[in-house]
Amino acid sequence: MSSRSSVGSRNLISARTIEALAAKRAAGVRLGRPRICPDLVLSQVVTFRLHGWKLIDIATELNRLGTPTPGGGSCWYPSHVSRLLRTQDALRMLNEVGNQGRG
Repeated sequence: MSSRSSVGSRNLISARTIEALAAKRAAGVRLGRPRICPDLVLSQVVTFRLHGWKLIDIATELNRLGTPTPGGGSCWYPSHVSRLLRTQDALRMLNEVGNQGRG
């Protein structure tokens, strides 16, 4: 197999994989490892964000409440909150609320 042919094969496989993953996402299938953050914490964070809270304010409140981080730590940082808000579940929740406001 020539180098040019193998590059073409890799590009084709990559394109098909990207398309298949996009179709799965569109169908609502969870991709990647399962979220370890409890549903209650996720919904609190999403609710705070929808009410306009800054990431630092959400982290401060979770620390005040003594909420453990998803990794089991005791101190929330804005980066933890940001990462949580970028999960598939959080984005789905944010989109659902956004779509309800438009209907």
